[in-house]
Amino acid sequence: MDLNKLLAFNQLVIDKAEDEKKSLAQSLDIDYEEYKKRIVGKEREADFIIVLKSLEALKHFEAYDEGLSHITGEYTPDFKIEMRDGYKMLLEVKHTDKEIFKISQGNLQKRKDFADRQNLPLRFAVSLKGLWGLFTVETLLEKKGKLTLGDFRGEKASSWLDTELATCSYMFEKQVKIRSVYSTNHAKGMGIQFEPYGQLISYELYYGDKRIFRAKGKKSRYILYSIYLEALQDRVANINQDIEQQGEFTIITEYTDKSVPNIIPEYEFILSPIKHLCKEVNSKQIKYNSQLAISEHQFDYLSVQMLRVILSELVRLGLDIVVFRDNYGYRFNDYVKIFWNKTSC
Repeated sequence: MDLNKLLAFNQLVIDKAEDEKKSLAQSLDIDYEEYKKRIVGKEREADFIIVLKSLEALKHFEAYDEGLSHITGEYTPDFKIEMRDGYKMLLEVKHTDKEIFKISQGNLQKRKDFADRQNLPLRFAVSLKGLWGLFTVETLLEKKGKLTLGDFRGEKASSWLDTELATCSYMFEKQVKIRSVYSTNHAKGMGIQFEPYGQLISYELYYGDKRIFRAKGKKSRYILYSIYLEALQDRVANINQDIEQQGEFTIITEYTDKSVPNIIPEYEFILSPIKHLCKEVNSKQIKYNSQLAISEHQFDYLSVQMLRVILSELVRLGLDIVVFRDNYGYRFNDYVKIFWNKTSC
């Protein structure tokens, strides 16, 4: 099905409910299941562009027209990329929710042939159930087009993501606990809404047995901290969550299991805030996403430098973190001295 038709349909139904989307798709002779699959793919492409931009690795990118590629029969990639250091490459972005990523060797070879004619290297940015890796086309050919979790993380990983994007992952060794208090009395709120509980009144972060900070009031500097820690809260909330009601107040306590470390890639801290935002379209609130962020050129709140400054401050307050780069762990302050001393913190 024509991608341009699917993208036009996506804009048409952006503020509509699921049943309305299905009904309209049927009336326009659009395969709704194919639409959902293709749109997820386009969102993952936008996610990775956001990651490149926010990690300050991206200077310029051009998207190939898929419709014209079909006419010429070329196996074009998704993007032509120029990095900030001047390095140029072709980039294909792929995503799967399965345990193994697969692409045929014939498909790979044709894409490599196109890249060779352009005299540019070809990279594959692959999302395996949300875990990103960056691979050369030569690596994929050697592996016969198949990637497993071990290719993304571990001693035998073949991903170049950390090295080429100068990024890392953060490991939280101790138990993380987040206590959020909401109220339906908006006069007491911090301006952050969470239905059906009302506005956020206070936010506390604990690490082990120590409280790291408490945000309370609209002028608290820690409000920004809580926004940049969305990825950590997402991880914690998916492990344990207790909800207590006390009149107009709702107390939500989320916490990880003791003695079970949690490793979160830096790019998740960049992407998570986007997915917690809403936007008004045709007087309706819709979920924000990376495609909207790119179309509106909204990168201001996605600064990796700000994230690193915030984490440095939290470490000073007692949030002891181990940083992993290329599968090697460093104490946070050691990592700062080795990798960030010329660029940040």
